Amino acid sequence: MRKEETARQTNAHVYYAEYAGHKLHMDQNEKLMDFGVTKVVASDGFSGKIMGFSVMLIKNNLIIYDEVYREICLNHGLFDQLRVDHGCELYLCLYQQDNPFTPMSIGTLLFKACQDRTMLLKERIFTAPVRGLYYFSFFYHCGTERGTGLALYRDGKLEALTQHNPSSDSPQNGGNGLTLLLEKGDQVYIVLRKDKWIWDAENVTVFGGFLIDSM
Repeated sequence: MRKEETARQTNAHVYYAEYAGHKLHMDQNEKLMDFGVTKVVASDGFSGKIMGFSVMLIKNNLIIYDEVYREICLNHGLFDQLRVDHGCELYLCLYQQDNPFTPMSIGTLLFKACQDRTMLLKERIFTAPVRGLYYFSFFYHCGTERGTGLALYRDGKLEALTQHNPSSDSPQNGGNGLTLLLEKGDQVYIVLRKDKWIWDAENVTVFGGFLIDSM
């Protein structure tokens, strides 16, 4: 049992939601991420009612905004406050919460929400158009004060990984590549692993590939 230094384990401010619609809580659960399942839930802080819910392969700003936050705003109105953790997957929702009367396209919204967040990984999903042998590669550039772990998945299955541990070295590069036999409709994507960091400014972190031969 912890007996000392427990102050950081407690909340110094009593949580209080004054009325329904006061605080909207959004959070994600990634316990099944290795199986291609990420859940995002939004609830009303006053009543605890689930206001929105979505399941996706990997956490994605656009899906979370479109299927959870936007639907809540359209059906129930704009909440006074939006409470989230520090995950980059909620930047678009936070930006729109602060700028609710600025009409923009989704692409412009995402750019403005993330243009100053150089640690944001742009999530891309490749869907195989035909059965065949494909080559994929992915590379990153990063600082060394935090660990890095970048993984390539096929339909929820881990296929390749590149990573490094925190150190006092200068910024580092890393990458990996492989060939995969894909069926038509198989999906391949990269995931920045939990609590890991990369740089994503000026295309220094990339993911690509090509079809070697159809079968």
